[in-house]
This record gives sequence, C-alpha cells and structure tokens, in this order.
Amino acid sequence: MYRKLFTIGLACLIALFAMAITDVANAQDKITGPWLWVIAPTEANEGGANSTDVDSLAEASGGAVTEAGVAANGANEGDAVGDLVWTLGEITDTGGNNVNDLVNEIGLGEGDVNDHSSYALITLESDSDQSGVEMKVGSDDSIKVWLNGAEVHNNPVNRGAGDFQDTFEVDLNTGDNVLLVKVSERGGGWSMFAGVDADVNAVYKPFPPPVTGKITGPWLWMIAPTAANEGGANSTDVDSLAEASDGAVTEEMVATEGANEGDEVGGLVWTLGEISDAGGNNVNDLVNEIGLGEGDVNDHSSYALITLESDSDQSGVEMKVGSDDSIKVWLNGAEVHNNPVNRGAGDFQDTFEVDLNTGDNVLLVKVSERGGGWSMFAGVDADVNAVYKPFPPPVTGKITGPWLWMIAPTAANEGGANSTDVDSLAEASDGAVTEEMVATEGANEGDEVGGLVWTLGEISDAGGNNVNDLVNEIGLGEGDVNDHSSYALIILESPTDQSGVPMKVGSDDAIKVWVNGEEVHNNPVNRGAGDFQDDFKVDLIAGDNVLLVKVSERGGGWSMFVGVGGADVTAVYKSLAVSVEPAEKLITTWGSMKAK
Repeated sequence: MYRKLFTIGLACLIALFAMAITDVANAQDKITGPWLWVIAPTEANEGGANSTDVDSLAEASGGAVTEAGVAANGANEGDAVGDLVWTLGEITDTGGNNVNDLVNEIGLGEGDVNDHSSYALITLESDSDQSGVEMKVGSDDSIKVWLNGAEVHNNPVNRGAGDFQDTFEVDLNTGDNVLLVKVSERGGGWSMFAGVDADVNAVYKPFPPPVTGKITGPWLWMIAPTAANEGGANSTDVDSLAEASDGAVTEEMVATEGANEGDEVGGLVWTLGEISDAGGNNVNDLVNEIGLGEGDVNDHSSYALITLESDSDQSGVEMKVGSDDSIKVWLNGAEVHNNPVNRGAGDFQDTFEVDLNTGDNVLLVKVSERGGGWSMFAGVDADVNAVYKPFPPPVTGKITGPWLWMIAPTAANEGGANSTDVDSLAEASDGAVTEEMVATEGANEGDEVGGLVWTLGEISDAGGNNVNDLVNEIGLGEGDVNDHSSYALIILESPTDQSGVPMKVGSDDAIKVWVNGEEVHNNPVNRGAGDFQDDFKVDLIAGDNVLLVKVSERGGGWSMFVGVGGADVTAVYKSLAVSVEPAEKLITTWGSMKAK
C-alpha cells in the first residue's frame, strides 16, 4: 500500500517538475527597454482601475497630447506633456515597485508616487509579419496596451504584481510596430512587466512629426464603374479609367500627365470638388454634390487628383491615407501605396513615406468602393501647398519639321555618350560656329560649318535610323555614318508665355537639348531608339522660341524624336535677316518668312 502511494506520489512530482520545466522553456523575456516614459496624474484617490479608460495624457496636456495620438504616431524624447517630458529609461525585470523606482531614477517623480498613470513606449522591429503571437503583461495596478494604434488589452484591476499575469495574442507587421503600455497606480507598489513571444528587436526610435491635416482640396474628381459586385479590394488593380474610356484614358496617363477640369472619361467629366475631412461616406456625399453620381453609389472607383507645390526637395516625408474600401496612391506617376482591402474609414489608417520634388508634384488617389460607405482621407506631413492646376496637353505627336540640319564629326570611336558635352560645331569650324551661338541666335539655310552647310529636311517619325536616312537624303552624309553629332534647329511659335510645358525626346545615342539658348536636357547615353524615351518640362515665351537638338552617334542606328505639348505651338523653320553695324558686329533678327 505504502509502496503504491509512494509510486503515485513520485509520478505526480515528476509530472509537476515536467510542467515547471515546460513553463520555464516557454517563458518570455521581459522587455526592459530603454522605454520612453511619461507619467500623468489621475484624480485624487481615483488611480488604478478607475483611471484605466481615462485619458490622463489629454487631461495633463489640455488635449494637446492624447493616448490615441501617441499609440498611433509615437512620441519623441523631450516632447512635453504638461510640465513633464518624455524620458528614456530602462526598467528592471523584477520587483513589485519597478515603475516607481524608475520614475524616481529618471526624474519624473519623487518618493512614493500614487494616483498616477505611467505610459511606456517602445518600437518592436520585426523582419516579417507574425500573426497570433503571445504577449504577456503584469501590472500594479490596472493596465492597458496598444499595438500600432489599436487597443489590444485592457484590464481595469487593482492588484499587486511582480511578474507576468495576463496573456493575449497580437499581430506584428513587417518593420516597426509601436507598443504603448499604460499602468495606472492607486497606491502602494507600482510595477509593469511586458514581453512578447516573437522574433523582434525592442528599441527606442524617434518618430517623424504626425500628419495633422487632411487635404480637402479642391481636388479634381472622376468616378468609373467596376464590374458588378467587384468593387473594393477586387478592383484595386483594375484600370477602371481605361475600361470606361475604351483605353483613351488610363490610370498611368493621369498619374503621370494629370487631367483638366472638363476632360471626359466615358460619359462623365473631371469635376472640381472639396471633400469633407470627416465622416464615413464623404466621397459618396461629394459625388452627389458635384453631379458625378446620385444616391448610394456602389461598385465604383473614385479618382482624386491634386498638385502638391513644394519649395524644395523633401525626402522620406510621411503620408497618411484612410479609405472605404480599397486605396491606391500615385505620386509623380509612381505607385507609392496599394492596399486592396474592404473596410470602413472615418480617419487616417495607412502610413507610408514619399519623396517630393521641388515644384509641382502630381498626387492621384484611387478609392474603390464595394458597398456601404465610401470615404477618402489623405494628408502629408510636409511644407506643401495643395492646389488644382490645369495641365498642358500631353505630348502626342513628333515634330518632323522641316528642321534645319547640320552634322559634325566626333573623335574616332568617341561618338555617343563621350561626345555629349563636346562642341563638335566649334571643332569642325575652328571656333567660328559654336553650339552656344546656334542655340541662342539660330542659323540660316546655307550657312557653312566646316565643309558642310545647314540644310532643311523633314525627318520620319518612326524607325531606329531616321537621322542617318535623312542625312543621306539631304546630302550631308553617305551610307552608314558613325561617330558624328547631328544638330537639328527649329522655331516653336507660341502666342503666349507657357510654363512647365512637357517635352519628350528619344535618341540613338546621346542627346542634348537647348531652348532659347538654355540647356534644358542632357542625357549622355549610348542606346537605341524608335520612340520617345526622356521626359522633361520647358518654359516657352510668347513669340519665337529657338529649339536646338543635338544627337551624338557612336555606331549602328542614328535616330531622333522630339515632341512638345502645348495649348498652341507651331514648329517652323524661319530664316534670319542679317545686318551689319558700323562696328561690323553681326546682329541677327528673326525674319517673318516661314519655310514652305
């Protein structure tokens, strides 16, 4: 009998020992920090459980700082909350009063601090998405936990603690995860313990200033239907503009080249409208208001276009968006955010970084709606001015001429990229004619450079050897001409000043472009070309604008393509009237005769 009881007892001890070993093996390390700390008072005798859901940060700061704001956007060392500032400190992983000890150590409090809530902030770096990982916390007294702005645990309790007590699951994102832990203290000990069973690195990281304002516009708006019951996430990557316009207008086209009020897509036109910065149906409300839709509009995608004016290049600025349902964002023609989700929204939800250029930045936001609410929110934490600006018409056609042509040899085997910045006109004429001279003052048919003369010719708008073909046709060269630079001169007549006019060029090989004597593009490259390749913008003045294009050829094909978008631009050859002053300086003025 005794032997049986001893055997049973020994088995129980072994089982208990095995359980103890298992607990130890699965026990999580406590995160000691350094955390970023601040404390805020509660009402007298109301610390602990009664203050769990009281925003003590907001009360201490007069509403300037809130729990939701810190949980979502973080805080930085030195940021103020009332009379205190967020302060770094490393907490011990044992003891029933470790928060109070730390508060004294880092100067946030003195002695036995009661009726206060502590806030501890840290970033969990994760190399991958990790779902359903176990988090453990312990607290004296009550505790509340946020991860990435979402409340993940709340225990309004008055208790003591020297170790973990509560267990729950959380989801970690790839990259930075913002963890905020609040412990509200009633009296006696004040302690906090937190750990997560995941592959993370717990660090303090400074946060960029939060995006505070939503861009209400006026934006330029368009909507387009999706397939039935396929709005929202399923239409995020479907080009509804292309489908509505039979390919005449595409998302890529608008994201790159913009659109203008009144431009048509299917049976609707782009329309200006200012959107509310609140509410879960602000897109639908706006669509009704500006006449793009009626009633509850479902299974549609909205497109909102605006220009962000920036006085300087700004890198890594924070952008925030919210959407019901899915959202896609382009900046300057590049896709910068894509979230194919079905969800509701009344505020910002997604955060990402963008780079802004000096000048105009084209922002296009698409929100695809499945059913129910339809909303959009967008903001950027940068020094910008958000405005509607009309866009010049896109470059659609190539300028075939007649251009005025000249070619000049490069050094042997040095054509193409290596001769982009070599003045071959000056070398061929012993300095009598220079690139700068022609770019500024032009040239006339029959003017000489070395043993050749400037010759009129119309170039083909297709093919990978159209310059070489033309050079043969007009007698400037014969056969396969290599290691030469071509110079093509033309006048762009503009009835008004036009700023930011888009220009496109393509070249085999290197290319250099001047407008009115100013270099506006330079691409020292060796490549083939059968169409446009480079995009840039130019400013045109009212009247005549001198356009000079140089293409330096290394070997193989030799081609050039040039196009300019503008409200009213005529590309012509104009001869130069030449007069001689008494000092015998040559003064050139544009004649009025167009080449026929």
